[in-house]
This record gives sequence, structure tokens and C-alpha cells, in this order.
Amino acid sequence: MGGIKTLLAKQALVRYIREGNLKAGTQLPSQEELRQRFGFGTATIAAALHELHNDKVIEVRDKIGAFVLNPATDGHAGRIIGLASNALAVSVFRSCLSNLLQIRLADRGWQMLSFFCMEPVLNGQLEHSAFAGLHRTVEQKGIEALITLGDLSPESLNYFAAKKLPVVFVGSLETNTARVIIDMTAFLNAGLNKLADAGIRRPAILISEALREQLTPHFKNALRRFPDAGQAEKLIFSGNFVPEGAEVARRLIALPEAQRPDGVVAFDDTLASSFTAELFRARHSGYHPRMAILRNLQNPMDFATDDPFCFAVDLNELAGLTVELLGDLFNGSEVQAKYLVPQYIQP
Repeated sequence: MGGIKTLLAKQALVRYIREGNLKAGTQLPSQEELRQRFGFGTATIAAALHELHNDKVIEVRDKIGAFVLNPATDGHAGRIIGLASNALAVSVFRSCLSNLLQIRLADRGWQMLSFFCMEPVLNGQLEHSAFAGLHRTVEQKGIEALITLGDLSPESLNYFAAKKLPVVFVGSLETNTARVIIDMTAFLNAGLNKLADAGIRRPAILISEALREQLTPHFKNALRRFPDAGQAEKLIFSGNFVPEGAEVARRLIALPEAQRPDGVVAFDDTLASSFTAELFRARHSGYHPRMAILRNLQNPMDFATDDPFCFAVDLNELAGLTVELLGDLFNGSEVQAKYLVPQYIQP
């Protein structure tokens, strides 16, 4: 345990230097003051100061005190932040967002530690025990906060609360924890507005399974302004993987012409890509719905359709909002949610 305590004390000292914007030459408080401030024993503080002295972050002068030598604390993490993510399959969204989160955290002098769920659930809440190594790391106080890209169960959130570990959810679902949300309702309305302006009379939506329940009421309400919409349930199509986008396209092609949607709002660029590719392969059917597509700004994609209305989520901005919210939580702010509205990309 001594090694872990020394590591935590070093992190506290590095955090004190970085977040306090201390300059080179600034004298640190006495060991007794540091002990009281951070809650570590005298021996632990002394060991942490000694290691930081050897790393040339500080300079310890006998009988005088410790002084900041390298305020950038290069190579040392002031905070270690966990990232919990599904390991179900390679995801461009998760991979890109993870990299950008790591960059944003490093900019603050924080380090990211990844945990992967080996028993992922697409239509439900995740248990923290499914993330390899997460429970042990929390018990050992190895992270100071957790960013999760999946919805966690109430039991897991209660466990983290008992451990006084801040948790920030990042994604498109509304949750009961601090969160950074991609505003899918705003995209739904904006996409339908574009289709309505283009003369579409019977729009459908193509969404992930997880979003279906959340967005169905909003979709039903929005359909009132489309003259040929009919029942919303017949115009909602969902999937999670590339093949399912193509399968939805085949289902729509097989419908009688009068029942086919003449516009589609797609909430996932990979689903939209396979959907439009299948329509192109079956172009002899003559079915070409107008598309409104949500895409990842950092992952340029082409779609086999003419004149799609494209909206983008800037994952760099999403990562920035996440780290900003973490900073708010560490500072004791009451802010619990930040929203990112997808932006229309001019053709």
C-alpha cells in the first residue's frame, strides 16, 4: 500500500503545482502543511517529495524547503481519469472520441486509464463489474473520476457515489448522472425541417436500438406536419451494425411504392452509409428517398445518394465539453449537464 499512497501523494502535489499555476522558483508549503492539506502521513509526503525531486519536478533544499523546478510537471499526471467503454466491436465514434479525450485530458496534465466492458449490452444499463479491472482500481483509489461512454446501472452509480467518485456520461442518452449529451432531439427536428422544406410527405427515421424509446414520442409529435405520414411505428427503423442498415434498405424497397418513406433521417453515419449503398445497388427499383444524415465531423464519409442534408457532431468539441464538466465537478460546481447540438453542414 505504501507505493500506492506515495503515487497518490505525488499526483496531489503535481495537481497542486499545475492547477495552482505555480511558477518555477515558487516555494511549496511545509511538509506539515502538505500533510494536513492532502491527508497523507508525514512519511508518505516525504517520499513523494523525494521522488519528485529525483524526477526534477521540484528541488528540495535541506533545512529550507521544496521549490518548483518544472511547473509543467512533464511526464507526471495530476489526475488519473478512467474511461469506461464497450469492447463489443471497433467503433470509429468511440475510437476517435477516446483519442480526443486523451488529448484534452493531457492538456490539463491529466492522464486517461481505459477500461473495457467485455460483456456489452446494447439495449440496457451496464454494470461496473463488467469492465475489466475497474472495481479493483476504484477500491485502490487509482482514478479520481470516471468518464463512461455507456449508460450505467443505478447499482453501479450508487457504488461510485459511495466511493465519492465523480462519473460523467458522454453520449446521446439522458441519464441520472453528470452528462455531456449529443442533442438527438434537436437533430431530429432539424433533419425533419430540412425534409419538410424539400417537400417530403412521409419521412422515416433510422436509429440505434438504444435511441428508439427515447426518440419515438418526439418523432410521433413531429409527424403531425407531414400529410402522408400515417402511423409512426411503421416509419421507425433501428439497427446497431453496418449490415442492419442494408437490411432496412431492402425492407423499404420491398414495400409497395405508396407505403415507402420518401425521406429518411439517419442518426448514424455508418448505418446511413450501408443503407444508401444498398439503395444504389438496387437502383433499378427507382427508390431514392431524400436523406438527412448525422455524421462524425472527424470521420469524413461519402454516401451513395444525391444531395443529402448532412449534420455533424464535432467530437473535439464533445471531448472539450467533457473535460470542462470534469473540471466543474472537481471545483464543486453545480453544473450537471452540457449539450452539444449537431450543426448543419452547408453543401
